[in-house]
Amino acid sequence: MDSDRTPRRKDVKTLKQQLPYPYNQDLSKILRGLNRRTSFARRRLANDPVTAAYLAAAVRLIQRHLGPGASRTSADPDDDDSIERPLLSFLSQRAVAAEVGRTPPPFHRVGGRFFAHRAYIRSLQPLRSMVADAHDHESSAGGHCGSCAQ
Repeated sequence: MDSDRTPRRKDVKTLKQQLPYPYNQDLSKILRGLNRRTSFARRRLANDPVTAAYLAAAVRLIQRHLGPGASRTSADPDDDDSIERPLLSFLSQRAVAAEVGRTPPPFHRVGGRFFAHRAYIRSLQPLRSMVADAHDHESSAGGHCGSCAQ
């Protein structure tokens, strides 16, 4: 800080740097189907904080519907071992956009960005292991990973 107590530019973190791992990392190498002409524009879109908010929303929906503690509905009342298998229907554009609206800070809460749904689902697969690693690390340290529903 300067002598007048104003923060220097190098001391101020960008919104991207304030995000929890893995969202604060370069996501351009794992996100696919970003419809931009240049590699610079694809990198910029992949690393935009709004993109991170959409990815975090999808991760929370996946954890809520498929993770431990997810409510399981019987598909056949006569068969105790049968459960409904939602596949990925809970990751519709409408559901993800609604979840983005509930995203905790420092993520953006406003939307307006829709990806091709198939490319969006494909992009979540490599992110899954990064989120799992972050969750395991934070849980073992007694913290909160930032991707989980609070």
